[in-house]
Amino acid sequence: MKFDGDQATGFADRFDESLLETFVADTLEGLIYTQRNGGAVLLLGRGFGPDPRQYPDYKGPRYDIFEAVDSPRVHPDGKPHMKRYYFDTATGLLASTRYLDPTTSPAMTVVTRFSDWRSVAGSSYPGKIERFENDMLVFTFVVTNTTGRAKAKPTASSR
Repeated sequence: MKFDGDQATGFADRFDESLLETFVADTLEGLIYTQRNGGAVLLLGRGFGPDPRQYPDYKGPRYDIFEAVDSPRVHPDGKPHMKRYYFDTATGLLASTRYLDPTTSPAMTVVTRFSDWRSVAGSSYPGKIERFENDMLVFTFVVTNTTGRAKAKPTASSR
């Protein structure tokens, strides 16, 4: 399997494709790439939680939700599709990415969850990434060690 930043080749099967989709497009970097390259990104709102009429005493997490529509970088069909990125309102960290995968028939529900966040040298990294397809766990990526460098101070030429 090969991905040069623009095009993916050499998939053995759909599982290879789903791995690449998870790490290339379901991340915060995937959302930033979409916006930077002209895809549509919309903030749906901040602080979403369950219906207060059904859960009046809800104290769990709330989410800021962004919707993005772009042509996929991984799937060869090139048809635009929509993803929703759920950020934890309290921390600002990506909690999950959710979408329908239109390359299957019928379209498959995909949820990628990011958890066990840790801070290393001033940057945050997920300790666990899980991908679910139609509510079934497909894979879990667990980070056992993360290293990083301290953020470089901007120079006059990089501002």
